[in-house]
Amino acid sequence: MEELSSPDSSVDMIIASLVLHEIQPLGPLLQQLRNVLKKEGYLICLELETKGSSDKGPRITLEGMEREMKEAGFQVTEKYFPSESLYMLVAQKTD
Repeated sequence: MEELSSPDSSVDMIIASLVLHEIQPLGPLLQQLRNVLKKEGYLICLELETKGSSDKGPRITLEGMEREMKEAGFQVTEKYFPSESLYMLVAQKTD
């Protein structure tokens, strides 16, 4: 995986819409995103919720994304459900 070109602690907020499920393994990228965020910066993630084994393509459950974010040093502060099949997590960089 390539390194992000932004300097550490230079970004206030990152929005990832329907993309993080494509990254394997996800942990190293989340750590890089955390590094470029300023202190108390935010990562906003919008993803499709899995609907069981009939789903086509890669997906990550809400619980799986929360776990990955916590392991990378984020604290999930808010959860939204814009539709039946979408979830949005707002996570803040922790020290």
